[in-house]
Amino acid sequence: MQSKDVLDTSLENLSKRILDIKRALATLLVKLETEPDTIQWPSLLDSFALLSGHLSVLNNIYFKNQGQHLENVILRPLNLSKDPDEQLDTLTERRVQSFNNEVVPNYLRTKPEPTTEEKEKTKQKDAASVSQELATNQAANFNRCLDTMTNLLQTAKDNWEREDHAARRDGVYSNPSDTATLVQAVSQGKGLKLFRPPVPSPTISPGGMPQQVARPAEQHAPMGKAPSAIRTNIKAATPYHLK
Repeated sequence: MQSKDVLDTSLENLSKRILDIKRALATLLVKLETEPDTIQWPSLLDSFALLSGHLSVLNNIYFKNQGQHLENVILRPLNLSKDPDEQLDTLTERRVQSFNNEVVPNYLRTKPEPTTEEKEKTKQKDAASVSQELATNQAANFNRCLDTMTNLLQTAKDNWEREDHAARRDGVYSNPSDTATLVQAVSQGKGLKLFRPPVPSPTISPGGMPQQVARPAEQHAPMGKAPSAIRTNIKAATPYHLK
């Protein structure tokens, strides 16, 4: 039997490290919620580094120092109740109000859920079915693609920074030739092409008289209806008498 003092000391150390992780997460969440537009990337990196350091310390404490005192300890619920528990509510900061049969499987679970465990076994089986040579070739191809993408991004970044520094050093923020071309196009129409709609040529009727075909753009159809396919032919020099 392990002494109660050793268990209490181990639990106290773990609780302190978990509290540090909680504070680091709270600080990171506050930054993301209150400074979504002004937060700087170095500040995020510092928060991630702090969180990673706390997790590393927790792993070292559990697996190297205090973990052996907790491996053989069995934790089981002695009383389940649907009624709210004020002490539990205070200890969990209002995350768990009652210790009932719905909460126990999630908080005291030592293995993944059956569906998750089945998916994990399937993935492991698929990974084991791949030969070592094929896995090595796939990993090499993937690393080659990553290296190519990294080089392209780095080259684009270097070019952009070089052009930006040159523009800041020389004080050039515009291209004079492009500006002159734009001014001439707006003021004089230089470089612009005049668009003329095609004019339909008149057709010759069987009687030898020219006919004018109405342009499709001049045919107006009611809203929601397709334009009529009937053409209106106007014969030239046809006398009309008004009565």
